[in-house]
Amino acid sequence: MANIQKGTVGVVWGVGTVQVTGSSVGTNKPQSFDLSREGEERAIKGQDGDTVCRVFYDPVDKLSLEVVPSGTSKVDATTQFKLPQRGDLITITTGTLVDTAVGGIGGTLVSGSNYIFVGGNKRITVDQEARLTMNLERNANNLTAIS
Repeated sequence: MANIQKGTVGVVWGVGTVQVTGSSVGTNKPQSFDLSREGEERAIKGQDGDTVCRVFYDPVDKLSLEVVPSGTSKVDATTQFKLPQRGDLITITTGTLVDTAVGGIGGTLVSGSNYIFVGGNKRITVDQEARLTMNLERNANNLTAIS
């Protein structure tokens, strides 16, 4: 979305040209992204019981995104109102600086990565468009299907 910024600082605005695709993902218009970096942690204690070391391992990026199903007609948009199957691979494609800022943590870009669909929901209200929320995860090893 085009925007004009005036003032003494610049801000990241909008979701840019992010695309969400996958074999079981319908046509959509991305609305919001929440990306967090998590993982496992172990505290090592000294003889006095105080922590002397913290070990961080098995990092995972968790991405929650909201999309509006879309199509060339109302009927087509209705057929796109579907959630992927748990375990399906989802690809996030980015293009602009804004997308890179939304899609990366610590220099790790989200674009083109194999995210795994772990759950989600459909939302329909009386006075708004239908929305899908997809919860995705990506491990450090960028897991793919095993044949």
